[in-house]
Amino acid sequence: LEHSFVLVLLGSQASIVAYVRAAQLVEARYLVFEGLPFVPDPDTNLVISGPNETFVYQIALDINRPVTLEDSGQYLLLVGDGASQLVSSANLNVQVPPVALVTPSVLTINNGVSATFQCVASAGSSPLFIRWTDPRGFAVTTGLTYGPNSVSFTISPAIHSVHDGVYRCTVSLDRGGVLNSSDAANASLIIHVLPDIQQFNDMVVFAGETPSLL
Repeated sequence: LEHSFVLVLLGSQASIVAYVRAAQLVEARYLVFEGLPFVPDPDTNLVISGPNETFVYQIALDINRPVTLEDSGQYLLLVGDGASQLVSSANLNVQVPPVALVTPSVLTINNGVSATFQCVASAGSSPLFIRWTDPRGFAVTTGLTYGPNSVSFTISPAIHSVHDGVYRCTVSLDRGGVLNSSDAANASLIIHVLPDIQQFNDMVVFAGETPSLL
């Protein structure tokens, strides 16, 4: 009896699948949440396929509705061939998709001043990965500060035509390639260049004349 470990995103549908090798299958039913009887509903189906040429049955518990966190837990499958019974367990792990929150979303500073952005992963299951990219699409690797579910970065000094543009924070949930989910948010950096102020010498202007600054 082989059972599956199921990872699924909150709000999606799920299927818990078991494979049973038996000469004949007389009984198959699920017990959920530490042995409580599984109560079918209109959105949940127990589908039995087989056997194939090697006497393997596929038993699937299909949840055809958006799963919730309450659906997480251990599911027990009891199967029998008329002479004996076997019990196998599977864990349904409902993962919460991450949400990226960037502050500030727009920052306007003068040329040569420091700029700091923070990206926070709101909600989301673990492990979470947070990544900043610069306006050219390259990963930000300097000036980073790591916090609980957050990554900040500072540019000091921020130079016009070098650092201005749109930065992007991507928050991703990656469970070894089994389940991937991500969210992203942008932060715009606007850098103003102050005009040069020139110092003029004293000028003497007689009454009736128009001064001219050259």
